[in-house]
Amino acid sequence: MKTAKLSDIRERNAKRRSQAIRAARRVNPDFVPGMRTFDRPRKNPQKQRILEEMQEREYELQRK
Repeated sequence: MKTAKLSDIRERNAKRRSQAIRAARRVNPDFVPGMRTFDRPRKNPQKQRILEEMQEREYELQRK
């Protein structure tokens, strides 16, 4: 059975993560790790207004 050092695994994961972030930034310069696409503000003001209304309704339903 083959064993691996935890430090080697972490180092490999860090390299893969940095490479993936660089690739994502090439496609989308505004890329932020952890920010979901539906969390960021919309460029279309009407779509943004609709999203805000939906969030308000969801909040009201959760309070009931």
